[in-house]
Amino acid sequence: MKHANAVDMGSLVFAFEHSMTFWAALTGVMVGVFLAVALGWTLARLSNRRHEAMRHARAMQAVSSAERRSAAILESTTDSVYEVDRDWRITFINRRARHLLAQGRDLTGRILWEEFPDARDTPLWDNYQRAMTEQVPVEFEVFYPPLGGWYAVRAFPSSAGLAVYFQDVTERRRLIEELRGHEALLDRVLETLPVGVIILEADGMIRRANPAAQQIWGGLLAIGIDDFEQYRGWRDNTGERIGAHDWAAARAITHGETVLDEVIAIEAFNGRRKTILNSALPVRDARGAIIGAVSVMEDVTERFQADQALRRAKAEADQALLSKSRFLAAASHDLRQPMQSLFLFSAALAPHVADDRGRHALALLDRGLETLKALLDSLLDVSRLDSGAIEPQVGDAPLGPILDDIAAAYAPVAQAKGVAFEIEQSCCLVVHTDPMLLGRMIRNMVENAVRYTDHGSVRIKCAVIGGSVRIEVSDTGIGIPPGHLERIFDEFHQVGNPERDRSQGLGLGLAIVRRLSLILALPVHVTSEFGRGSNFSIDVPLGEGNMELSGSPCAPGPAHAPGLLALVVDDDALVLTGLQAILQNWTYDVITATSGDEAVERVRNAGRPPDIVIADYRLRNGEVGPQVIQRLRDVAGVSAPGIILTGETGPEHQEEAALHGFELVHKPLTPKQLHDALERTLHGAR
Repeated sequence: MKHANAVDMGSLVFAFEHSMTFWAALTGVMVGVFLAVALGWTLARLSNRRHEAMRHARAMQAVSSAERRSAAILESTTDSVYEVDRDWRITFINRRARHLLAQGRDLTGRILWEEFPDARDTPLWDNYQRAMTEQVPVEFEVFYPPLGGWYAVRAFPSSAGLAVYFQDVTERRRLIEELRGHEALLDRVLETLPVGVIILEADGMIRRANPAAQQIWGGLLAIGIDDFEQYRGWRDNTGERIGAHDWAAARAITHGETVLDEVIAIEAFNGRRKTILNSALPVRDARGAIIGAVSVMEDVTERFQADQALRRAKAEADQALLSKSRFLAAASHDLRQPMQSLFLFSAALAPHVADDRGRHALALLDRGLETLKALLDSLLDVSRLDSGAIEPQVGDAPLGPILDDIAAAYAPVAQAKGVAFEIEQSCCLVVHTDPMLLGRMIRNMVENAVRYTDHGSVRIKCAVIGGSVRIEVSDTGIGIPPGHLERIFDEFHQVGNPERDRSQGLGLGLAIVRRLSLILALPVHVTSEFGRGSNFSIDVPLGEGNMELSGSPCAPGPAHAPGLLALVVDDDALVLTGLQAILQNWTYDVITATSGDEAVERVRNAGRPPDIVIADYRLRNGEVGPQVIQRLRDVAGVSAPGIILTGETGPEHQEEAALHGFELVHKPLTPKQLHDALERTLHGAR
């Protein structure tokens, strides 16, 4: 039992010792672990504090860098900038603000309201207080009397205070006010304009429209280009409906097209139909891009209706004039035929009237016939001119022979009245025009001058002005009263002839001059002093070079001699008999015929070719004079000269006669005119 107890005790001691050793070891381990943990924790805190210090240093550096960058930015900004803390102490002020507010002084650290006490009585105080108190940004414009200018101010609050940005906007405000004044003036101008004006944006929306435009359309729509079809309009010339993009304003905006005075019919929004003149032009910016358009419109409904009525009246008048001209032209042949017989028989009768009383009666008959012929010739000339039947044959022609011919006709008349007649040497020039029509113009002016001049002179002179020749006909006659100067070119208007004495003319000469001046495009000028004379002038283009003249056309050789054979072809028995009688009085041998076949037979029976052939243009069965003369030439084998007589006034007859080399004379012709035509034709054939 002892032994057992001893063992047990030993075991217990051993166990206890072993246990103590375990706990000691465990305690040592635990202490080591604790010390290691404590040391690690201490080292970690030290490391964290070091990192925290480094982060703080970096943050402070970043803040400092940001502050420097912010200051640099605020210094370089176009705004004037200052900052204040919550006690209104200035903590920052950039260079622009220092220059503007403090003449360059640095106000950092100063109290804002102490430096600028006048600001307390301005909106600056109220707005700054609101921003600081309510912590809301404010933006406003204010006039600051101490600086004498307007400023745009923005204030941004923060926990530290207030940042203020401001700019001087005085010039901008002045420009805005000036622009407003211009816009107000533009509005007043638009309101007073009698035409409608619409200003459109680039999308077609109306920006401004004056009352006239509103009245024309009966109201306007705020629509874009694609909806322009809501405006109802039609092209005046075709009646075609105007589409949305066909309106002048749409074309100006989309294509840059400028449209002027386009006549269109519209239906306003109040249902009224109108005619307007519509114009539009694009509006461009400085780079040339289209930014809108201006449309101008004028209500011409009444004017258009009046113009239409005037055009209808003019058309009716033109038709009446054309009918008159056609009537006169158509009747000319029938009128001229019996007159031609009267002239010829009067001339044939003259050698058989021996007593003075008979000769006096015959002279009165001739005078009446001359007046009747002049009236018919002038009326038919006017009708030909009005109907456009005369085609000018323009070319270079010497002026001298034209004037010599006129002088040969009128110089004796002037000299018989004791009036000097003179053509200056300055008129030896070449002109470019129709010489025959120009001669008619000058002849009519000279005839007027000689008729209304009883003493002094009638003078024709020329002057080269630029590329034209001014041909002047001046006289020392009765002159033209100022009230008549505009009417002298009217038909039948005469000065100083209220009794309508036909011996003083018919009043058609200057009317013909005016019509010829329009046909030839030759300006006619007139000046006159009542009681002292008149001056008529024509401006004619100069021709090129010099033209050789073959001598005076007014002095041909002898036109007839005993034994010359004249063949006369006319289907009017009276005219044929009259021509035969007068030619026999002039010692011609005469054979007559009423047709081409009869003329050929008479020539064959005569046994010799005719020396001259006188033929009426229009014969029976469709025959015409030129064909008959050409046929006789073929039969006789000789190119006999020919004269064509016609009562028709169309230019085609003149052209046909000229083509064959025949002289063309319009009926009725006087014995003198017949004699002159014979002289010219026979002289030219020699």
